[in-house]
Amino acid sequence: MYDDPNLHALISHAMYNLDMSIFADQIFCSIVAEIQTWPQLQEISVWPGLNQATERANFHRNVAVGHLRRLVWRSQGDVRQRLQMAATNCAMAKLQDKAVKVALLALESSGLVGPPTWDTVVKWQQRRKVTLKYTLLALKSTLPPDIWQEIDGTANHSSPRA
Repeated sequence: MYDDPNLHALISHAMYNLDMSIFADQIFCSIVAEIQTWPQLQEISVWPGLNQATERANFHRNVAVGHLRRLVWRSQGDVRQRLQMAATNCAMAKLQDKAVKVALLALESSGLVGPPTWDTVVKWQQRRKVTLKYTLLALKSTLPPDIWQEIDGTANHSSPRA
């Protein structure tokens, strides 16, 4: 199955987009970590939830890209299972991104982060989400519809853990 050049191209495309999502995640996390040090934001209650959701989303992105890299490197294992595991972890990252969004809305409503910084936070959060969406679209075409529906249901109809 993996010798199919179309599958290889789809996996490579998914991995590229996931790498871009991880890159955006790194920038996003650095900005969030920086603004957490601001004295006026020290006591705000949003940080534990935001940090936890961001860490979980980051974990799932990294697990997913690990599965894709192992496929590209042709390591031993079931190709379809690795694709399914990569897609499931991307769906879980998407789910955690919903919790990040909720925390960001609470942070925005505090009014303590000014427009230039806030716009940057929003921009990098959007890049995290959009590139993850493109990853999921690429992976969708590699899996049977019934498996995809189960994975998609996880991302769209579940609640992130608090």
